[in-house]
Amino acid sequence: MVEEEPSKLLQLVANIMRENYKSEIAEEARKEIVGLIGDFYNTWDELSGKSKKIFLESALALSISYRLSPLAYSIFYNFLIGDSPPCFMELRLIIETLAKAIYADRRYSKKTAFHKLECLESFLENGEEGKPISMSKFFKSYLPEATGEELANEINTLWHQLSRDWLHLKGYVNKLIDRIQEMSQPSWSIGVPVVYEESDKRDLNELQEMVKKTRKIFARGKSSWSDFYFQCI
Repeated sequence: MVEEEPSKLLQLVANIMRENYKSEIAEEARKEIVGLIGDFYNTWDELSGKSKKIFLESALALSISYRLSPLAYSIFYNFLIGDSPPCFMELRLIIETLAKAIYADRRYSKKTAFHKLECLESFLENGEEGKPISMSKFFKSYLPEATGEELANEINTLWHQLSRDWLHLKGYVNKLIDRIQEMSQPSWSIGVPVVYEESDKRDLNELQEMVKKTRKIFARGKSSWSDFYFQCI
């Protein structure tokens, strides 16, 4: 397929994307992914209506423009070509980026957006005593200051679930072995781009659920962020 003329390859990919967009098996997952894109766009539109400077001042606003929205579109693209595993990895990045941005706005409220994120990354790398701070410790010991303990725990749980099941090689391989043992080898294990089949239903249902949880976390995180951010400016 790599040796095909570019126009034929593009047509093949376009046809597969069209089929997957219309797929009944993938419909609910598609709706959630499109909803996630809409969540970020609507928030961007809402914030830009308040002040154009907010994208220079807020780590969250900046992250929505340059990190969260692009990741959501990347999820949509991978979903359309039948490559669901990267979707879970990108959800993990969204969760991590969201948590860092909210906390950075809280901890470094007087700095610019870029400087806030730089300060946070430096803090996580060096810690308070010269020791790096793991994401687990960040979620448990620091994030509650900005989001409250309940939401921080939900973020921690989802981040670890996505890491364990889809990012780390062991979880990724175990997923594939489980599906093969169930006589339902997922299409993505054969090669992409590929049209979804019945054997992909379990992974698509899981993707739908993970995106739904991410959307809920974003909504609650944005609410927590608004409560403190607009009081500080």
